[in-house]
Amino acid sequence: MGKPPKGPTPQSRPGEPDDDFRQNRANAHSVLPGSPNHPHKPTHQPSQPRIRAEKSGRHAESLCCLWLGIKGYRILARRYRGPGGEIDIIARKGNVLVAIEVKYRKNSADALFAITPRQQARIAQSLQAFAARNSHDGDLRMDVMTVGNWWRLHHHINVWMG
Repeated sequence: MGKPPKGPTPQSRPGEPDDDFRQNRANAHSVLPGSPNHPHKPTHQPSQPRIRAEKSGRHAESLCCLWLGIKGYRILARRYRGPGGEIDIIARKGNVLVAIEVKYRKNSADALFAITPRQQARIAQSLQAFAARNSHDGDLRMDVMTVGNWWRLHHHINVWMG
């Protein structure tokens, strides 16, 4: 096995890419994802306040799950994604299947008004799908738990009907 011949390289055959094309193609694939030159870099990065809000929301959900467990609810799912959208907590108490939307706000009234009629309909659709998938033949209910200043909890039972 000797060294490659010095001097000009032979011309490529018709239909074969030449060396310049191969070199450019190799360089194009060496750009790492996340680098400024990557052609498919993500266009949206969450802001710091959004990251903090997400973290606070997860902590609020964990606190609500703990409180619900103490009150006799059995937690069946967290952050369930159904055909209508996401349900924060799905729990059961007796023969009642409950979808619980958790809202973390400074003011309890602001938290209750943060749930739009469209969101209510989507949660109801996802709860019905969950009930059908798990062969639940009992009652369905939708609650809201608000978490306010000093992590104070309010459980609003049967807030709306789907």
